[in-house]
Amino acid sequence: MNTDTNNSNNNYLTTCTLPECMIEESKYEANSLNDAEIADCDILMNKYEIVKDLVDSDPRRCIYLVTDPSGKRYVLKKSRNVVSTRHYENPHNEMEIMRYLTEESLYLNDSMRHFCKYFDSWSDVDYCYLVEEYCLHGDLFSMVERNKNIDENLARKWCYQLLKGMAELHVRGIYHLDLSTENILLQEDENKEMLVKICDFGMCQRSGDLQSIARMRIPRDRKSPGKRGYMAPEVYSKKEFDPSKADCYSVGVILFIMVFGFPPYEYPDVHRDVRFDYIISGKIADLCRLYKVKLPSDDILDLLSKILCEESERISIDDALNHRCFASITR
Repeated sequence: MNTDTNNSNNNYLTTCTLPECMIEESKYEANSLNDAEIADCDILMNKYEIVKDLVDSDPRRCIYLVTDPSGKRYVLKKSRNVVSTRHYENPHNEMEIMRYLTEESLYLNDSMRHFCKYFDSWSDVDYCYLVEEYCLHGDLFSMVERNKNIDENLARKWCYQLLKGMAELHVRGIYHLDLSTENILLQEDENKEMLVKICDFGMCQRSGDLQSIARMRIPRDRKSPGKRGYMAPEVYSKKEFDPSKADCYSVGVILFIMVFGFPPYEYPDVHRDVRFDYIISGKIADLCRLYKVKLPSDDILDLLSKILCEESERISIDDALNHRCFASITR
């Protein structure tokens, strides 16, 4: 899709579809298994039985719905046992971080409930296997696709939960760097309240000093972590960046998608996408009027303008949690 002209931008907004830069296949979209995949049952240490595959467009990994002998359902991710020199995806890192967060939740259950739970993992010469919580309601990407957008009050609630989860991650010196609607799962708690669950920790980076945030820079010969449509502009352009602010920016993109039903732009680059110029300049309301899109509340617009901006002007996760947008949410 050509995004360099005003006409293409208009079509892009009115169709309200997510472009390729935003899309991984929904994690919980089922396909039938082929013979080769059924043969993988022999690898699963006789612990789990594959029920069906859950389609993922990444050729480096497969995702299955599995059951244990009691019939309890889990998600099993099978990834190549390779750490790329060009990509930040690291299956061993993901297993370690998920195990750590799940152990923390044993002592801090309420504050740690917005992370997908770890259950099991192992590896062989070729593959790494990670068994994690199965979230019946799928991912946020699919929810937006089905409903076109999310009710503003619900969007506030889920955004607040996401920010709470990121605050817990950051205080432990862990930065996600791959937040997207595909990496936010939805699960009911014991009170039938829908919760967001953060998953896919394979691109996480850690800070050695928990008292200070180390700035990062992406080497020119490596791909920037995350999906282009969710990247902070400083990550996309491979400038030195604050990983906590980069995560906050991705939360802002997710909030935008929930409220409007489509992403704010395709490229975080003023030279390639005129919509990004509007967004980064704080003219979200002008962009909405230009394309005759209904404006959200002033509180939502104010929060978006304070997050979807240059890093030097961007508020922190903690500041976002204290924004008036969330005044009505029970803390």
